[in-house]
Amino acid sequence: MAKKLKKFGIVGLAPQGIKVGTKAPAFKAKDQNGYLIDLKAMLKNGPVVFIYYRAYWCPYCNKALKNYADSIKHVTGKGVWFIAVTPETTLGVSKTIDITNLRFSVISDGDEKI
Repeated sequence: MAKKLKKFGIVGLAPQGIKVGTKAPAFKAKDQNGYLIDLKAMLKNGPVVFIYYRAYWCPYCNKALKNYADSIKHVTGKGVWFIAVTPETTLGVSKTIDITNLRFSVISDGDEKI
């Protein structure tokens, strides 16, 4: 793994993912349509599927997002909310939506605070 990381100019330890069961930080942010998304308020109304993805150029992210977009009809009537968060720009978010056909909130988090 270290050799692969060096190949891409990354030196040192690879970042670790979050552990199962880790709570998402409470946040308020605007989505692609300008709506204020308040995670704490949403959680009071039901479960939230919180998706973090890289950017429109990631084929793995696009495949996963398309699967969520295709599956959302099975759970929306049950009070489940979907939110996607990405470090990409708002232009990148628009590209992601075009590629994946998302119909739920996507938040651009360029500062990676969320």
